Amino acid sequence: MYQKTFWQQAHLPYFLDLDREADDQFSRIKTGLAAAIILRDIRPAFVHFIQELNK
Repeated sequence: MYQKTFWQQAHLPYFLDLDREADDQFSRIKTGLAAAIILRDIRPAFVHFIQELNK
């Protein structure tokens, strides 16, 4: 679980789906950032994933 969970969200019928989707998205962002750093691709890849992280 990568994000803070509000107690109200735990009562939603689709809470587990939201949690799983957030975890998957964060994993993709981390993978993209790592690949951008390894490939030294600051623009556009690194900037793109930093912007995704801010969403």
